[in-house]
Amino acid sequence: MHNGDMTVCTNGKFLLYSDLGILKKSHEWWTHTAVILPSPDENGINYVTNSHGASMELWEFTDDLSFVGNKKSISYGDLFARMSNRIFKNTEYTDDGGTSWKKLPFPSNEYFQYFNVGHDGKLYYASNKSVYISDDSGLTFTRRDISIEYISYISSTKGDKFVLGAKNDGCIPDIYISTIQNPSLQKIDNEIGSYHAEKVFAGIDENISISECYYNFKNKNPIQDWQKIDFGNDLYDYIRQLLYLSNGEILALSDYNLFRSNNNGINWNKTNQIDYIYYDANISEKNGKLYVFGYDSVYFSNDFGNTWDGKFTGLNLFVNEVYSVQYSDKFDIYYYNGDNFASSAISKYNVNTLERKPINLGVNANNVQFISSYDGKILYILSYEQWPLKFTLNVSYDYGETFSTEQLNLPGDRVDYRLKVDHLGNLYIFTDKFVHMSSDDGQNWLDITPDFPELVSINDLNVSYDNYIYLATTGMGILKYKPQLAAPKGLKVIVYDDLNKNCLRDNGEPSVPIGKVGVNDLYVRELDDNGDASFRLHTIQNKVSLVINERLYETCQEFYDVTLDDDYTELSIPLKAKKYCAEVQASISAPFLRRCFDNTYYGQVCNNGNIEAEDVVAKVKLDPYFDLKETSVPIVSHIGDELVLDIKNLKAGECTSFSIKLNLSCDAALGQEHCMEIDATSGTRNCNEITSRVTYLDCQENVGSYDPNDKSIFVNGVKNKEYVEQEDKVEYLIRFQNTGNDTTFTVKIQDPISSKFDVTSIVPVAASHEYTWSVENGVLNVTFDHIMLVDSFKNEPLSHGFIKFEIALNRSTERNQDVSNLAGIFFDFNEPVITNEVITPVGKPVSTYDPDENPISLYPNPTNDIIHITSSNTSFKDAQIIIYNESGKIAMTTGLQVGSNRYIDVSGLPSGFYIIKIIGDKAAYKAKFVKM
Repeated sequence: MHNGDMTVCTNGKFLLYSDLGILKKSHEWWTHTAVILPSPDENGINYVTNSHGASMELWEFTDDLSFVGNKKSISYGDLFARMSNRIFKNTEYTDDGGTSWKKLPFPSNEYFQYFNVGHDGKLYYASNKSVYISDDSGLTFTRRDISIEYISYISSTKGDKFVLGAKNDGCIPDIYISTIQNPSLQKIDNEIGSYHAEKVFAGIDENISISECYYNFKNKNPIQDWQKIDFGNDLYDYIRQLLYLSNGEILALSDYNLFRSNNNGINWNKTNQIDYIYYDANISEKNGKLYVFGYDSVYFSNDFGNTWDGKFTGLNLFVNEVYSVQYSDKFDIYYYNGDNFASSAISKYNVNTLERKPINLGVNANNVQFISSYDGKILYILSYEQWPLKFTLNVSYDYGETFSTEQLNLPGDRVDYRLKVDHLGNLYIFTDKFVHMSSDDGQNWLDITPDFPELVSINDLNVSYDNYIYLATTGMGILKYKPQLAAPKGLKVIVYDDLNKNCLRDNGEPSVPIGKVGVNDLYVRELDDNGDASFRLHTIQNKVSLVINERLYETCQEFYDVTLDDDYTELSIPLKAKKYCAEVQASISAPFLRRCFDNTYYGQVCNNGNIEAEDVVAKVKLDPYFDLKETSVPIVSHIGDELVLDIKNLKAGECTSFSIKLNLSCDAALGQEHCMEIDATSGTRNCNEITSRVTYLDCQENVGSYDPNDKSIFVNGVKNKEYVEQEDKVEYLIRFQNTGNDTTFTVKIQDPISSKFDVTSIVPVAASHEYTWSVENGVLNVTFDHIMLVDSFKNEPLSHGFIKFEIALNRSTERNQDVSNLAGIFFDFNEPVITNEVITPVGKPVSTYDPDENPISLYPNPTNDIIHITSSNTSFKDAQIIIYNESGKIAMTTGLQVGSNRYIDVSGLPSGFYIIKIIGDKAAYKAKFVKM
């Protein structure tokens, strides 16, 4: 945009971002394709095209996206450009926002491949071997004949350079430049490496093949460099598909012929004994048996393509996307039946029985993708519905007769997800932006998306028979997943009380349902009531450890090396008890505090001991500005600011939750800090004496306006402390609110945990609703199932939720490093809401705000509009100002001019608590202020 803001169009949203990348406005809409045509000046009208179905419209929108509308129907166009207030569409233009269109003065038989407005202000149109140039906004053109075909780009610099791009047989176009001094087009060297791969086909020992553009195949192995695959002087040399076989050979489909190679593509032999193979036919291997669909028959081979047998089907699948045909081990063919608007648009045909049967999922064909497993026994169908966007994975173990379903929380508002399977039984869902992998038919998913700044898009995925994942990408060429896959194997860990302390399990030794099990520092499970924890793992060698109450138990060894040779392995781990006692601990927190309103604290009391805790009570010390309204458990006493609650009895390892509703006095100042303390005791023999216990503390400021979906840090009970020390208690609070228009049934939180933290130390301490949690591949997963969270329009107080968890720093995390954390919040099947990123230094930074050293003062504070900044530090000449809101998000940026008494206008900020950071040439300081 003319002011530096950026607009982005997706299929379902029109978005406005600031030049710092902050989302300022979001507008819901629907389009297949959009071209944004912003005004070059402040007072002009902005336009955007909207193509959906068979219609196309031209919409107007304001700079701040507060208005999107006044649409006009226009004829279809695939190329648009804007020059001042004139809009060009193919060979037409309009000066009145699309009301009327005029033809450009071109010959009627001329076909244009591309046009553009150059940086010199001229208009350029490219046809086959000709370029038309206009320097009067399209009124007249001069023609320049050139000898270059397939022009894909044309423009010019503000100087005298003319630039032209033309497609060749590769992905990188040829680029030509001419100047006034040298008017003939000169091809320039644009070799920048093999950065693009359209598809990847993987063999063993890194023998792989790729297609760079459509069907331009190349082959690579560790010894040789890339080379184009060549079949010599055979009838066709236009490769459509490659298939690496489990016996090490390669099959290639080149138009209507099949070729085989047994030396990694160096030499090829024509093999097909098939009358007719459609060039897009899907060649598949199912457990060593090959399948391919011909004109009206299915062909199969039991000897890797040496010989083929065929069976007539009577199905002509040419027009029904033959490339998507899938096969079962019972000779079923799964295919699109051609009716894209039928709820049973996928059909099954059995070649032996000649029975044809529709598969009915209740969704249209253009809303499904399907694939069969490598052994041909399982059928996977990914279906989606729009408004709201909802994805369902349908899995059939009886060849499409019945299905189990799993709702998927897939990121973004995309629908172009792709399915892949491998020979190990893994299922993959991927787009150009992410890759997820499941080893249990979609019950659990592992995010294996590569994280490289150079990566533009993921184009294809393939798994080699030596169990490595390869990705074809734009920006990074071919990527190989470092871990070698294995068929997922089950591990069950059983923890028991070693009564005779011999480190062997004897008859009658009971299980211990207290503690957590960690595997490879990536997976964490709590022990269930039977003292068990189960995992599905890809790695053969695994390191298993226990996280236990060391005051009660000791282990026979620190960790266990487990080799998963079999499909299922059990590991029994003994614990030797030091003593038997009850250990009750309490914690409490609230999602937010608002003055003059009722606020709810949510508490939790757990018995971390190994015997039952009887007559448990929780003692809560209330902040003086709180007025008690009600509690969810019986009150034992309430004297002054001390509240005692009856928790009753807790079994070993049991936790219970409760809530306290309080009214926060209007006498409290905006941004004032309020603290709650809680402790718990029991009448049973206690492990921890009263003098050794530490009460739990929760301190946070009250707020005016706030972000309902955010994350904040607590250090030793104090919210948003500016740094953390190695031995500090660190907690994160994740808040969420249903701001939609209907009740939310399930809320899921995914929180990637930095390696600077110890994932096995995670302990949830408070939550608004019942939940389950685990750590999968370093990601904390919290699920509020059947939460029934009402929307904020129906009941604003009940539309909120939160979870707070404790975590410890890794011992290897050093001072002067930053630890960061953010989370994704999924409401039912909607795209995730990403919280702010909380970045906290380890150790006190040199520039951290210190009241005794800070040369900055702010007044008036609180303020309604203007805040004055005075400084005794002369280094703050032309300083940069960053203002953060209570959630840690950037709310405003500006600068200060030279002078000792300066001010900024904060009238546009919502009421609330803020931190201002002032960055000078040699130092930076922070200070707090409150906007009324």
